[in-house]
Amino acid sequence: MLNSRAREYLSYRERRTGRTTFFRIVRFLIYLFLGYLVLTHFFITTHRVSSAAMEPELKPGDLVLSTPLVYGPTIPFTSVHLPGFGKPERGDLVVAVPPYYKRPPIYLRIANSIVRFFTLQQVSLIHPTPQWDHRLVIKRILGLPGDTIRMKDYMISVRTPGSVTFSPEYQITSSRYTLVRTGLPPDWTKSEPFSGTMPDLTLGPDQYFLIGDDRVGSVDSRYFGPVKRSAIL
Repeated sequence: MLNSRAREYLSYRERRTGRTTFFRIVRFLIYLFLGYLVLTHFFITTHRVSSAAMEPELKPGDLVLSTPLVYGPTIPFTSVHLPGFGKPERGDLVVAVPPYYKRPPIYLRIANSIVRFFTLQQVSLIHPTPQWDHRLVIKRILGLPGDTIRMKDYMISVRTPGSVTFSPEYQITSSRYTLVRTGLPPDWTKSEPFSGTMPDLTLGPDQYFLIGDDRVGSVDSRYFGPVKRSAIL
């Protein structure tokens, strides 16, 4: 039979082994979370399309892979951009933060990232927003800083800085896409929203004009205004 001193030693070894295993698991989960954070903030992330604003190219339910490396990733939980391989161009399809979105405090965003990671994205500390108030939108860039934007019959024309004429959007973009321009009642007037016309808009030094391919059903820069460079992810 084991004496009391031997039993105490074995009990101590078991407790120590249990604590060591526990701390190893915690350390592994921390490393896993940090790796996930680096991967999604600097290399690649996924987005689920929730509206028809980019039809026919992107449909509701589509899963989109995006990378911040093209324009430069942001430092996690900040709006600070690091250098990228290129800069936003007309025709680019981008993920952006709309100007109406109110960003939660940084402590809540950090805590929410941790909770969502360890619950496999099933639990969130940030209450879901209405469908029209998403944190991120997927749109197409059609206006760069200094451009003047004009819309007629849902078609965008752009006057670039130094030019005196407007060029149709298809002539100034290398991207090829299809527009949706139907869906409103036949008696809809030009003075009503979503009518397909827009007064000329000249963009400032740090402003970009974003718009959806479904020109009837997209809420974009026609309504929430141009976005800053820092909002384009």
